[in-house]
Amino acid sequence: PNSLVVARCFCEFLFCCSFFSLIDPSNDCDSRRGRFLAFLTQFTALSAELFFLMLSVDLVVSVSNPFSNYKTNRIIYFLLTSLISLFSSMLLLSSDAAGESSVG
Repeated sequence: PNSLVVARCFCEFLFCCSFFSLIDPSNDCDSRRGRFLAFLTQFTALSAELFFLMLSVDLVVSVSNPFSNYKTNRIIYFLLTSLISLFSSMLLLSSDAAGESSVG
């Protein structure tokens, strides 16, 4: 499970970096940059939470089948987390509905 924790921490780090890029007042938040930040925020936030879910799933799998191959399970966990997050982020980019900007 260490690799899942490391991946979760990496996603949280990218999530925090996306917010730090919004703090700089000299940056002009145009449409392309805003859409990229929306994609990055959605992808990293959902990935981090799904990695946390996969830790729980891994616990249940390892208790119910203690001889399962962790390397195979880890690949499945990473693929599921990445594909679900990517689908959600692409769904966000495909919609043209936008609310008011909280940046300015």
